[in-house]
Amino acid sequence: MIAPECIEHFQVVEEALSDQFQRIGTLSLVKTNKRVEGMPHAEDIQQFLKHPFPTLKCLNVGDIYISADPEQSSRLQIMIDSPQLQHLSSHSHFIFPKSSSCLISISFTSIYPFPSSPLLPSSFDLPLLLNLRLSGCDPSAFLSAFITPSLHKLFVIDDVPAHGPIPPLRLYPRLEELQWTDRGPDPTFSTLLPLFPNLIQYSNYQVGHEKNIKFQFIDTPATILSLLPGKPGDNNGPRTNSWLNLEEVLLDVGTCDEISNLIHAIPSLKRVRILKNFATRSGEEARERETRLLPSLRKRVDIAFWLDPWGSDLGMHFEATEGI
Repeated sequence: MIAPECIEHFQVVEEALSDQFQRIGTLSLVKTNKRVEGMPHAEDIQQFLKHPFPTLKCLNVGDIYISADPEQSSRLQIMIDSPQLQHLSSHSHFIFPKSSSCLISISFTSIYPFPSSPLLPSSFDLPLLLNLRLSGCDPSAFLSAFITPSLHKLFVIDDVPAHGPIPPLRLYPRLEELQWTDRGPDPTFSTLLPLFPNLIQYSNYQVGHEKNIKFQFIDTPATILSLLPGKPGDNNGPRTNSWLNLEEVLLDVGTCDEISNLIHAIPSLKRVRILKNFATRSGEEARERETRLLPSLRKRVDIAFWLDPWGSDLGMHFEATEGI
């Protein structure tokens, strides 16, 4: 692990590792504090990563500030020689192996717009990739460039809207889990949903970060509800036969009426989680209606509220997330 801001002359690192590059299996370039003074120049990092890494299996490039000339970008674009790389994580900088045939997982954060250069290929063949996480990126740009026939999990967090028309996207026959933070109607999201024929679990928030959700700013139903068959404006949305295997839907907000719509539209559905019930903002009549509907819905699917475990019957948690 290398903390660039702690090294006065980055060339010292290259000299210290000059005989060890071929042995490195895990490499991390990460900040240990918020300093930006004394950070290495872009050319130093580029020179360092130009060395062959024949045994490198895990690479993590954190949110490191790179000093650069005014005419140059402070974001790096580097193709590294690491034929065995399996796990790649990079923040702000597009670091990618020349040979991507062994990659199993990728996590990119704040890489926007999609890097374009005569030195980069127009598409990347990732035959073994199982997990892809894009945060603060334009997912349509990455997904149109990445060929991922084995992709199993896709996480899109705080996506950046596509710049221009949505490029052609491929079918994802093996994708089973999708997490896509809900920021309202999104043409990329609605275009992609029909391309996941074997989707099993869908969440419109980042699982594990429930306590970070600003519920007070959510004033519209989950976007996926507007794409259900028979709903106004669903001409470009998925149809029931697009979700033959969908078993689990996790939503940040919702009501029992919306759960009922999900059950009707998705016959394969087995579990529904609602973090916060929208009816909490309504009057007593709406609360009573939700209470009446819940037992009949629970006969058809397992329903959990907030972070209650599946299979629990703890009732309606109207106030579980108040004030969060």
